[in-house]
Amino acid sequence: MKKAMKNQTVFGALRFGSLLLVLFASAVALAQVRTLTDSTRPVASPDGKKIVIVDRIFRVIDGELERYPSRMLVRISETGSTVTRQRLIDASQVRLLNPPRWIDTRWSAFTYNISKNANGVVYINSDTAEALQMEFVALRRRMAATDTVEVELTSFEVTHYGTRVVRIPNITRRNRSVFPLFLRPLPPYDTTPFPWVYAEQVMNAVTAFQEFLAKNKVSSLRVEEASESFAPEDKMLAALACVDGKPSAILFPLEAENAAAALERARLFSLDPEITLTCQADTAAQSGDAPTSSTINEDNEPLGHFGEYRFRTSWKDEATALVEQEVFESEEQEPHRIPLYALHLDGKIEKLGGPKTADASTSAALANNMEVEEGETTAVETTNEAEETSAAPELKTESYSTDVPTSAAPQIKESPADTKTQPSGTPHTSPLTHGKKVTPKPRPARTPSSADKQQSRATKKTPTTSRTSTKQRSSR
Repeated sequence: MKKAMKNQTVFGALRFGSLLLVLFASAVALAQVRTLTDSTRPVASPDGKKIVIVDRIFRVIDGELERYPSRMLVRISETGSTVTRQRLIDASQVRLLNPPRWIDTRWSAFTYNISKNANGVVYINSDTAEALQMEFVALRRRMAATDTVEVELTSFEVTHYGTRVVRIPNITRRNRSVFPLFLRPLPPYDTTPFPWVYAEQVMNAVTAFQEFLAKNKVSSLRVEEASESFAPEDKMLAALACVDGKPSAILFPLEAENAAAALERARLFSLDPEITLTCQADTAAQSGDAPTSSTINEDNEPLGHFGEYRFRTSWKDEATALVEQEVFESEEQEPHRIPLYALHLDGKIEKLGGPKTADASTSAALANNMEVEEGETTAVETTNEAEETSAAPELKTESYSTDVPTSAAPQIKESPADTKTQPSGTPHTSPLTHGKKVTPKPRPARTPSSADKQQSRATKKTPTTSRTSTKQRSSR
């Protein structure tokens, strides 16, 4: 008996273990996302020893294939060998992928289209799988007067894939990147990779920027969007940034031989913690502390309102830049700026004042200012109409409704006591006049005729939900 019970216990444990194994396998299968790949044709190197292939990785979500993928896999293999080097590339999106081409026996490159006026270029090292990615937005306009095409670079972002991935958004000016990567103007783009000379300039600028961070003992630097300003004749740049998550200001020269020489003359200024920048939230989100605009759904983003502010820079003269707080008071008023710091080219900083903090009650009142004024205007118009109604001969109507939107003023049903004629000279108070006293004119008495009696019978038969205004009834 004991042996049978022991065998039964063993069989129960085996069944329970099998059940756990099945549940674990099901969870793993659900956690995995099904993907499909679309590969380019293999392209051999000039010496015929290597082959490069680029795959677009499509995810299958709820049984449907995503329209435009955002991930690419570069595979480099040697002929006659099973060794393959791979590099996963993250892009904004890939609508069209062009076949790769070899620059020399070591480097290959390919391009892809993101959207209208937005494209990307990737350079890959076939020996180490190191990659350099450039994504840019360049607007093209044909000038009717000169029949020429002008290009305006509005966005330029560089990502370096090495032992770690470093993504560098840049400030652009006059068709080139100026900070943090100081580069020459962007070459013309025609769906083919940029010349190798420009790629080398970008790599040298990335190396110079990393050395600049190491020299100043900075681990991360993120530029505040829309905070930059340029000195007269575009000789200097001023911008706000988050240096290791702390608010800072930067002065950077725009005239230099190369990126390393320009970074040697750059100046960093520490600001007080009360200067709150949006890049601080982005830095915290990268460490998993807070969401950013890229992780928040647009439908869930909080709406801005008047009374809020932002921080920016401007130039007082050729040698002095200002850090300012720009406050948005109302729709009618222009935003005014409060100077907070003065930055000098010699590295000195001067504090001019403190920032203005936002008051939640004041912001809410300013946000509802337009609605309140609209409601008051509608109430005044209704009051004037009530005054004319009280002065005109009255009819025996049971109810009426004003032609005023319900959001501005509520519909008011007049009681029979309000329709009775008040004694001559007695002040009459109507609910539509908000307590304003109106003295009606005396009405002459008359004997009702047979026509009036017929009209009175017809009035009693009419429904009480008539939407005809009192003015129209008085005109009869």
